[in-house]
Amino acid sequence: MRISKTRLSGLIPYCYFVIISVPVFLFVREYITLDILRVFTEKRTAGIMLGSVLQSSITVVIALVISWAPAVYLSKKDNIISRFLESTLFIPFFYPAISVAVTFIILLKDTDLNHTLFSIILAHVFYNSPLFVKYISESLSGMSNELNDIAELDGISPLRRFTSVTLHYALPGILKGGFLVFTYAFTSFAVILLVGNSRFTTYEIAIAEANSLFQPQRMIAYGIIQYLTLFALNMIVSSIKLNTEKTPLKTNYHVNKIITCGAIFYLIFEILIIVIPFIYPFINGGYAILLKIFSFDFNKKFPVIISIINSLILSIISGLIITALSFIILKNRSKLKDTLIFSTIGVSGAFISIIMLYINITYGIPSVALYYLGVVVITLPIASSLLFDKVVNFPAALIEQARSDGAGSATIFFRIELPLLGRTLLSNVLQIFTIVYGEFTIAYTMGIGRYLPLASTVSYSLASRRMLNEASALSCFNIILITTIFVISGLIPARSKSR
Repeated sequence: MRISKTRLSGLIPYCYFVIISVPVFLFVREYITLDILRVFTEKRTAGIMLGSVLQSSITVVIALVISWAPAVYLSKKDNIISRFLESTLFIPFFYPAISVAVTFIILLKDTDLNHTLFSIILAHVFYNSPLFVKYISESLSGMSNELNDIAELDGISPLRRFTSVTLHYALPGILKGGFLVFTYAFTSFAVILLVGNSRFTTYEIAIAEANSLFQPQRMIAYGIIQYLTLFALNMIVSSIKLNTEKTPLKTNYHVNKIITCGAIFYLIFEILIIVIPFIYPFINGGYAILLKIFSFDFNKKFPVIISIINSLILSIISGLIITALSFIILKNRSKLKDTLIFSTIGVSGAFISIIMLYINITYGIPSVALYYLGVVVITLPIASSLLFDKVVNFPAALIEQARSDGAGSATIFFRIELPLLGRTLLSNVLQIFTIVYGEFTIAYTMGIGRYLPLASTVSYSLASRRMLNEASALSCFNIILITTIFVISGLIPARSKSR
């Protein structure tokens, strides 16, 4: 019985890949023609690539620059500033994209900077720079604090100490964070849609536009280009061999005033952006604006309450199911299975949405079910990535000992794995919850809001009508919800540390 369950679990990655591949194959078979070659060589296609690469690359550079000081500070200090920085680090990253877009529309309102490259990059830097802080700080924590001291005593210049010591240890984090920051900026949808303009259209936006004009060849070409670009970049970054050796961290190591000031500036920047949605509606409409969006009359036109309920239910179910699937996949991993799962990270959410619409129209499968399938496609690789290190590096000796004592899979999970990995699994559930709660690309492209109102689609309806007071008030609610989730996550006792 145990063998059959193991084999069944091992089939999940293959089933996942088939579920993705079959609809893609059916859609491409239906619409692919030689005209697709013309799309590849069009001036517009090259322009989208140039604009996407430009804004993504600038985002990476600026995000790296402003993330360096907080990353160094977080890796070397253990005080109230570092603890606050660490506890709030990923709150912005998991904010609903529409809420972030609304915030920057408000911030740059009545200025010439709105709907420019500057506004796009500023929003992306706020949204994605926590990735750099996280991965660089983790890389630098593997550097012995005495190395710089020894190099200084040997008379090595500060620039050479930085390039040969600090940068050497930080490079894994820089590359990993840089790839993710570039990817999220390159595939940006909500921020470009509301904050940007047509000059800096991403392939995600272009695919959605091609869908509205029913240009399937263009959709296919753009989807292929985006996927191959990110896949190639991922392969290049993954092929670089780096030193990831960890050494114990000496806390409260001395850092200079520039690093300290940079870390504090970064905190102020992130917190300022977070509090804007709280300040704006109350300056313009007082607390009545918050009551307004939950009023009966307002909800007849904009279903705020039902959209929040729908998003909560969908996000909770998604967090539990996707985390469980990711755990099972990683427990039965192989190189082939890893490739099948993680190869879909570069798949366009807009392209997946178009395919789901095609399957809905052609085969009559309910659009809500297909929307959820699209959500699984974009979140399962993320969940697997978040869990990868903890699950793959779980002490195998504990499990082998339990099996030799006659324990079954269920007993091993509830008596050994769950107590030691409980906080990691629950944290993953909460992180997937926040991603699904704010998901917008698939919902917008599929027009799912007509059948299933969601918090993201209602927020977009308000923002696109320039109802900034109401949109900001709804953002307040979403921010409070996401922040509460992270606070709860932080309060969960780390049982693994007490054993």
